[in-house]
Amino acid sequence: MKKRFKILLIVSLCLNILLIGFIAGEVRHFGPRSEVSQTIKKFMVENEEQQRQINQERKRALNMLGQDNFDPKAYADQVVKISQLQSAMFQKLALEMGEKIRAMPQAERDTLLTRLKERHATSRHAPAASSTPATPSAPATPAAK
Repeated sequence: MKKRFKILLIVSLCLNILLIGFIAGEVRHFGPRSEVSQTIKKFMVENEEQQRQINQERKRALNMLGQDNFDPKAYADQVVKISQLQSAMFQKLALEMGEKIRAMPQAERDTLLTRLKERHATSRHAPAASSTPATPSAPATPAAK
C-alpha cells in the first residue's frame, strides 16, 4: 500500500505543476492586458495564503511517507485534504472568471470562445483531426460549378 500512496502523491504533485503551467500559459496566451489574464493574476495574488497552505499540506504528506510508523489511512486522508483545498481554490477561480466573462460584451466573449476552441483543438489531448484536411459531408451544389 505504501507504494500506491506514493504514486498518488506524485501524480497529485504533477497535476498541480501542470495546472500552474496551464494558468501561466493562459495568462500569456490572452496577452498582458486582457481581462482574463488580469483576473488570473489578481486571483493568484489574492490567494497566496491558500497556495501556501496547499504547499504546507503537501510537505506534511511527503513527511508522512518517510516516517517509520507510516500510516496509510492518515496519508490517504492527507491526500484527500490536499485535493479538497486545490479544488476549492480553483472552483473559486472558475466562478470569478465566469463573472468577468459574463460582464464582457458579446463580441469579446465570442472572441474569447474562439481562442479557447482553437487552443483546445491544438492541444495534445484533442483528436488529431485538425491536422488532416476536412472532407465535404455533402456534394457540391449546382451553384458551385
